[in-house]
Amino acid sequence: MTTDRTNLVFLHHSCGSNWLADPAEKPRGGSLRGALTDAGFNVHETNYKDDVPGVDGHDDEGLHPIGDNTNVNHWTHWFNYHLDGIKRWQCDEGETNKVVMFKTCFPGSNITADGDEPGDTESPEKTLANYRAVYNELAGIFAQNPDTLFVAVTAPPLSPAGKGYVKENAARARTFNNWLKREWLDGYRDKAGLKNVAVFDFFDVLANPHDHPTEPDGLREDYRRETDSHPETPGNAAATAKFIPFIKDALAAM
Repeated sequence: MTTDRTNLVFLHHSCGSNWLADPAEKPRGGSLRGALTDAGFNVHETNYKDDVPGVDGHDDEGLHPIGDNTNVNHWTHWFNYHLDGIKRWQCDEGETNKVVMFKTCFPGSNITADGDEPGDTESPEKTLANYRAVYNELAGIFAQNPDTLFVAVTAPPLSPAGKGYVKENAARARTFNNWLKREWLDGYRDKAGLKNVAVFDFFDVLANPHDHPTEPDGLREDYRRETDSHPETPGNAAATAKFIPFIKDALAAM
C-alpha cells in the first residue's frame, strides 16, 4: 500500500535498539522510533539474527546471518551484496526504503592504530586506514544509488567506567569521525555531484570533548552506566532531539 510516509531502515545492534525504544518500554530508550514516526517515517530495522536477502549464488564469507555483523569491516559486504534486500526490508510490496541508516556499535570506537594506507576494507583490525578504506569503497556504491539517502551514524564512544577505554584510541575515533563528516563527505559530494549521503555524529553527541582533563572522547558521565558503554536514556534522548531536524534537512537537500 502506497502512502505519503517515508520508509526508513536502520541497520544496527544493541545501542541502536536502545536509541529507537521508548523509555517506558526499555530502560535505556531514546524514543527515536516514536520521534521518527511522528515526523512522517515508517521505521524498519535489522538486528541480530536477521538474514537480509543477498545476491543469489554469492557466498558472503560466513557472515550468516548478516544481521550479526555490523563492524566497520562488514559494511562493504552489506552494501555490495545485500543492498537490494536492504532497500526492500520490511516494506510493503512495491515499496522500498528511501533512507538507509547504518551504525557500528561502541567497540568500533576502540581504534587501536593509525594503520598503513590505503587500508584493507575486510580487515578486522580497527585502524584509521582500514576504516577510511571502507568508506572510500562505499562512496562508489552510494553514487550508483542517487535516489536513496544513506545515513552513516558514527559509533558511540566507549565509557571510561567500562572496559576498553584508552585515551589514544578514543582520540582516533574522533579523528575518524571528523574526517568522515568533513573531508570524506565533502569529497563525495564534490565528486559525485550528489547529496544522497549524510553523516550523523552520534559519537560527538555522547562524548566528552577532546580537551576534557581526565576522560577525553569518552562517554559522558551523565550519559553512562557503571558497567558498560551502552548510553543511558538521557544520551539517547539528546541524540533523538538532534537527529530529527538533521534527517529532515538531509532529505530536503537531496
